[in-house]
Amino acid sequence: MKRAIQKAIRSFGVTEKYKGFNATVDGVLFIIEVQEMPIKITKDLYPALARKYHTSIRNIEHNMRWITTMCWEKNRKRLEEMAGYPLDSAPGNKEFLSILAFYVTRRNAS
Repeated sequence: MKRAIQKAIRSFGVTEKYKGFNATVDGVLFIIEVQEMPIKITKDLYPALARKYHTSIRNIEHNMRWITTMCWEKNRKRLEEMAGYPLDSAPGNKEFLSILAFYVTRRNAS
């Protein structure tokens, strides 16, 4: 599953050289594994990732937002295809992670 998530993010031209790449991958894995709505991204996800990567919650949120923005700016159409619905504006981190989780689980189910 992790490789599928990495591949999906790389399809935007965003690679591991960007801060937040691995945290974003782990965020998608978290959403897939938890499978409960609503996901408490600020209360549960960011603190867990901050501990894992030995950084602050603020850095996790910022770096993940940077990955989200890069994917949006590089290929909005691809992101909308992954989401399965039109996006009027750049998604937030939670929506972006959910889009990737939906896309990867749907592709792996096929």
